[in-house]
Amino acid sequence: MFARRAPYWVHGAQLLWRWVARDRSLQDRSMPLGTFVALACLVASTLAAAQPPVEIQPRNIQDRSVEYWVEQLASNHYLRRETAQQQLIKAGDEAVQPLEQAMVRGDLETTELAIRALGEIAMAQAPDDDSGAWAAINRIATRAAGSKASRAKLVVEEIGTHRSKVAVERLVAGGVYVGSDDFVVQAISTTQVIVQISDTWNGDLQVLEWLRWVQNIQFARVQGAALQKDVLSRLVKMPDLRTIALVDGDIDDATLEPLKQMRSIHSLEIRYVPINETIADQIAKLPIRSSLTLMGTDLASKKVAAMREELPGLKIEYKQGGFLGVQCTDGLNACQINVIVPGSGAQLAGLQPGDVIIKIGDIKVDKFLDLRQKIDEHSEGDELPIEFLRLGQPMQASVTLGRLRER
Repeated sequence: MFARRAPYWVHGAQLLWRWVARDRSLQDRSMPLGTFVALACLVASTLAAAQPPVEIQPRNIQDRSVEYWVEQLASNHYLRRETAQQQLIKAGDEAVQPLEQAMVRGDLETTELAIRALGEIAMAQAPDDDSGAWAAINRIATRAAGSKASRAKLVVEEIGTHRSKVAVERLVAGGVYVGSDDFVVQAISTTQVIVQISDTWNGDLQVLEWLRWVQNIQFARVQGAALQKDVLSRLVKMPDLRTIALVDGDIDDATLEPLKQMRSIHSLEIRYVPINETIADQIAKLPIRSSLTLMGTDLASKKVAAMREELPGLKIEYKQGGFLGVQCTDGLNACQINVIVPGSGAQLAGLQPGDVIIKIGDIKVDKFLDLRQKIDEHSEGDELPIEFLRLGQPMQASVTLGRLRER
């Protein structure tokens, strides 16, 4: 309420009267009433102009309820609508339900402001939090119709894109490798964009919650001490994951359980990870669609044969784990080396690009497949004689097989 104030000319008259009372020269003169009032108004207006305006303190906006600010989203005043939106964002979880209701019953302007507020609240949620504003936006996207559903779907995509960028930053900061690297599938190495969780990871499982937001990466490698059920349970939430390599570690019967949650695994590579028959039975239950590679797993060949009978549509490659370290081009009855892996047994034995391998052990080599099949029968550390041609001249070497290492 405003305080009742006397007319400004009354205050001027009071000031003028005090002035006259102090000045005897003015007391000796007669002054018409109209002149007195005019002078009083002049004095009052002059003094009023020199004083700062009296501010009427508005009610603190923080005292307003969430429901009040939701109503203000439909205000005719732009600033009031913007203020309402900011206050609702500050309210956080408390504003989620009223905002969702406003989107259902509101007009286009209210819907736009409400979904933007929900988006900002959702953006502040933890990466593994599926409740609150994030759940509300997804409900609207799937249950609403027309422009409301379209706008909600757009916000879902915007949040996903933003979180994907943040996810890579958080994962890298936590020691997870995200980037281009060689990736072996069925003994073929290609350069891919991958996620690798290995000994460089800082061990913080909360960091791995960001994996669910990593977009457009199909390949992942889990290595060493990171081969844990808790790690795989977060890895399988990557939306585009298709191929997984489990390397250089130990697993138990429960480790692979999270992989059953995946809709599909295109290829699974298990290298230098000991596997018993119980774990092999768990692998047979996984949703693998294309290929399974078992390398250096110590699994009996008899069990592998049984798996092939049980899973006739799945390509199963079984290797003892020895690695020569060459890539060859198949020519006309010739296996010519075109790549030597640095530090491999082939390099240590003196083999060079351009050499043509003609025999390994007791097996004649006509093509690269012949060489690979022979190597697959041997383990790391096995020593084999090898015969090759260099510039047409026959030569011999002894090769000690190593271990396949990508990174």
